[in-house]
Amino acid sequence: MLRSHGWRPIEVSGFDPAEMHEAYAEALASSVADIRQIQTDARRGVRGTAADWPMVVLRTPMLPRNCRAANAANPNRRSLAQRQNWSQVNGPC
Repeated sequence: MLRSHGWRPIEVSGFDPAEMHEAYAEALASSVADIRQIQTDARRGVRGTAADWPMVVLRTPMLPRNCRAANAANPNRRSLAQRQNWSQVNGPC
């Protein structure tokens, strides 16, 4: 659907924060380079048709509502690994 509206989606998804950070940074750098190229081409009159603009789509795991409430009450917010270990021992949040 995004493509039909003139966007070029760049999907970033995963669970590991370190990997997600690196993938997101790469997606942003690629998007900025693409936007600059689109602008340069437009200023020179090179492009005859509308360009597909890059859009970063970020997909991350979503916590159940009761986990969100538990984490909001915890000032030290648990990491994903801690939540997974806790869920394996105690069941879902």
